[in-house]
Amino acid sequence: MRRKVDAYILWPAVILIVTGFLMILSVTPVAGLRSYNDEFYFILRQLFYLTAGLILCAVLSFWDYAKLQKYTPFALAVTFFLLLLTYRPELGVTAGGASRWLRLGLLSFQPSELVKFFLIVYLAEALVNKKEILTDFWRGALPILLVCGVLVFGILKQPDLGTALVIGATALLMLIVGGSNLMDLFVLCLLAVRVLIFQISRTPYQLRRWTAFLNPLQDRQGAGWNTVQSLIAVGSGSWFGVGLGGSRQKFAYLPQHYNDYIFAMICEERGFLLAAVIVFLFALLVLRGVRLAGRVHNPFGAYLALGFSLCLGIQAAVHMLVVLGWAPAKGITLPFISYGGSSLIVSLAMLGVLLRISREAE
Repeated sequence: MRRKVDAYILWPAVILIVTGFLMILSVTPVAGLRSYNDEFYFILRQLFYLTAGLILCAVLSFWDYAKLQKYTPFALAVTFFLLLLTYRPELGVTAGGASRWLRLGLLSFQPSELVKFFLIVYLAEALVNKKEILTDFWRGALPILLVCGVLVFGILKQPDLGTALVIGATALLMLIVGGSNLMDLFVLCLLAVRVLIFQISRTPYQLRRWTAFLNPLQDRQGAGWNTVQSLIAVGSGSWFGVGLGGSRQKFAYLPQHYNDYIFAMICEERGFLLAAVIVFLFALLVLRGVRLAGRVHNPFGAYLALGFSLCLGIQAAVHMLVVLGWAPAKGITLPFISYGGSSLIVSLAMLGVLLRISREAE
């Protein structure tokens, strides 16, 4: 008899997905009319992405995830090649000072989202295969870190600091759990911080974002604009919000309010109480996923569950911290909720694998 999936992973994700679609339905008509003369532009595209993502999620929830190991080297090579293509002006789509998208006809996607998925698969396989030598830095951890470093650096150069941080943090935590030497990882973290500071100092718009983070009101009409408008949206919602569809910040005040700042829209329209529920649902999903990692006998499945859960949780946390002004502005989506095909489909793919793993947990 086939085991059931973990309801404490499934239902929080379902509620988040439904909430996300309702918020897109509520906050995008104005942007659709202004940019594309079609109030249903974002809604119809999100419905398409959601349908494709749910189909993929359903398939992966029954598919043998162990087969991912066979395709990982090829998939990593392809995703890295796609990442390089974003640097080609005729293929890459530049927006907000960064070239993160590839255009395919009417659709565009972010190769970095594919990197996020397949790098976690690679890490899970590597941690299993190198378990006995992982404490040996040169033979165990270094080859893994080199692969991660090349891909993260490729994302960082787009530049996409938010995704690079999410992937880097996920990889670091997986290595710690896998048994890598903590002192080696600590030294590498210090070096990574130096590289990060150097990269930010050479990227003018990112440097302005970090400066505005310290005092957004000092440049409220420039680099601090997003943070100020986001905080206005959050504060306007109070406990119960201004009502679904009642957002004022969606009228061209808060840029990218339907993806990078969707949590601000939740706070404004539905208030602190629903925002707190969203935080709780993400925490429940992530903690349940981490718990799942400890209940699966297959080591590869355990590391997959750990990596995907951590990745979703870290990305959600970074998004919320940016919205609340507790982190510098970054273009990073809220999993399952924000508008955007690449992020939504990859998040649902991670969910599908988590559900498949939960079928064999004790």
